[in-house]
Amino acid sequence: MGRAAMLLVMGLSVVFGFIGHNVREASNQLTDTHTGYYKYSNARNLARLGIHRHLRYIDGIEDVALPNDPMTCLFNNGSYDVDTVSIGDTLTITSVGTYDTVYTIIAKLLNSQRPIPAAAGAIGVNTDLLNMPSGNPKLKIDGRNYDSTGTTLIGSGDRPGVAVTSASDSTVVAASGANIEGTPSITVNDNQEDPKEYLDTYKAAATYSFDKNNPPPNNTTFGSWIHPVIVVLNPLEDTTFGVTLSNITGYGMLIIEGGGKIKFSGNFKWYGMVMVYGISSLLDFSSTGNADMVGTFIVAGNDHNQANLKINGNANVKYSASALDKARKIAPLTYYKVVDWYEE
Repeated sequence: MGRAAMLLVMGLSVVFGFIGHNVREASNQLTDTHTGYYKYSNARNLARLGIHRHLRYIDGIEDVALPNDPMTCLFNNGSYDVDTVSIGDTLTITSVGTYDTVYTIIAKLLNSQRPIPAAAGAIGVNTDLLNMPSGNPKLKIDGRNYDSTGTTLIGSGDRPGVAVTSASDSTVVAASGANIEGTPSITVNDNQEDPKEYLDTYKAAATYSFDKNNPPPNNTTFGSWIHPVIVVLNPLEDTTFGVTLSNITGYGMLIIEGGGKIKFSGNFKWYGMVMVYGISSLLDFSSTGNADMVGTFIVAGNDHNQANLKINGNANVKYSASALDKARKIAPLTYYKVVDWYEE
């Protein structure tokens, strides 16, 4: 082989070697890019998963049985960590996804709730005919504003003890002998909000619904302040409906519709709103046990509806704006507006 040919072969070897090196470098860079994007994408998806799972937990859609929110979770060789700050109705969620690399999402959301009927007092009676047996000093009604547990007075935001729509009903309440406090203790308010417009929404969003063939079990706790609920009794509006609520504790809204007889027995406790709407409803507080309602108690119905409040034992109704505010945060009645979203 001549010198020229040898130089040509060596030159080509160098060129092809250089080209091969560049191809290998490009391939390695492409692999690194794909691997880096894979890690980046997984870290981002884990951060988003943390936010979505936290919102679903708040809404009670999943993980309801867990004692605590899944703030940290290992998933597919990666993880996410969630931190939250709640100020008023604004919730800020910081979620950090880790998959060899780190991706952070900061979401600021405004918690909004659908409205509930305005509380005219500790008890608001929006009916034309009210019947309360006289001589019942064990009935205690307090329109002063308490905390959500009903144990501590707030010192502001007080309501009347009982608000009725006519002077005749005011006379009936005064003659009942109940121990009533408020600002004032009894008031006539013929502009009370009719809760009827809310009923279809509440029934559609009910967490639990019971009729006379499927009564609520006694010795049961419905919901919690973390997950308040809506319990609807008699959604079929059956006037022959009758049920005894014994040793029931509930958080949120208790809706009793369509008339019938409701007997409160044992230790009945409800935190939030109790609303009775129907035809000739008879509410019978048993002579045994104690009935405690913290929030507001609304009795309303169609024109000329007769509401019978039969107090045989101890019953305490305390107004609480805080309990009502907590009751409004029932998952189906709550929605979030994203006001800020930052990713890095």
